Amino acid sequence: MSNLFAKNFSDADEVKTPPKARVEVVKLNNVNASKLVLEPGWKWSTCIKPTVGGDSCQAGHVGVVISGSMTVKHDDGSEITVGAGDAYYFAPGHDGWVNGDEQCIVYEIVEGWKRFRTLETRSLTLSVNKLKDNPMLFMITSSHDYSTCQTHHPEKGPLFKDTLANLGKHGVKVHNMYSNRLEHTLFIVCEADSFEQLDAAFDPILEMGHLEVTPVMERK
Repeated sequence: MSNLFAKNFSDADEVKTPPKARVEVVKLNNVNASKLVLEPGWKWSTCIKPTVGGDSCQAGHVGVVISGSMTVKHDDGSEITVGAGDAYYFAPGHDGWVNGDEQCIVYEIVEGWKRFRTLETRSLTLSVNKLKDNPMLFMITSSHDYSTCQTHHPEKGPLFKDTLANLGKHGVKVHNMYSNRLEHTLFIVCEADSFEQLDAAFDPILEMGHLEVTPVMERK
């Protein structure tokens, strides 16, 4: 398996064209890099909110501005303007808009889906061998941002839904499932007897965002 990756945005894996914007995404192993071209007049609350809902953008953003300028206002009242050469981080809960009559071009990086090679909790780390010997309940958190949202994708949307519907075929028992649409996050409480069951069950959708697995308790 290669440890070095490169891909040009001219050969993007995914291209999205929401109102007044173009988003090109390239997949680099478990990292997604996005090029966003935002046209004059673009504003999250008018161009994106009607599609995803909510009062503000609930995704965090890390990136660099290549040209143009944009302003972001957080729900806490703070406001920042970034321009060419600026690196930025915008915490979830904000609106943003392009300034002036020039396109704003930015590049953003987001970590993709994690495979289940190490299962971390807040207080301990379990090896695969221990997982096999001690079947457990798990909290699985599936999250992504707007650029990797599969909801309206003609192929990825049905694949995502089918994968969740077929978890039982891999021996994974779902106890509860909750979707937070505003934050593009899905929470699943499930039970599995082995590492292989989890790996096989979620394998079809591992490249659609970020997956975090937290052991909850040992099954008695």
